[in-house]
Amino acid sequence: MISAWDVYWVMQADSIKELFVLGGFFLCFVFFSVAAFVWAEVDEVPKKMFSFVFAGVGFLVVGSLIPSSKTLAAMIVLPAITSEEVVSIIKPEAKELYELTKDALRSMATEKSIEETEK
Repeated sequence: MISAWDVYWVMQADSIKELFVLGGFFLCFVFFSVAAFVWAEVDEVPKKMFSFVFAGVGFLVVGSLIPSSKTLAAMIVLPAITSEEVVSIIKPEAKELYELTKDALRSMATEKSIEETEK
């Protein structure tokens, strides 16, 4: 059963993904902007500063792995639609509809061929 929270998180997936990507870019930007000032004064960047790069790359990786809201919706809806319970109900009706369509097409083809022979 799909709850209201499931729908909420699916709809927020794109925002969460954007948050991680922007956070990753921000952390990398902080590293490079601070590193530029530090490099101007000293010869090496403190090792603690590299944690910004690792965190930024981690945020970017997580942001790229979060599925979009469309993908999440498909992941939730498709199993519900294609479950055996739903298919077992639709299958006989679909077969009946197929037979009715075939009969209608045959009768239309027969009527058309009769009309053409009468001309």
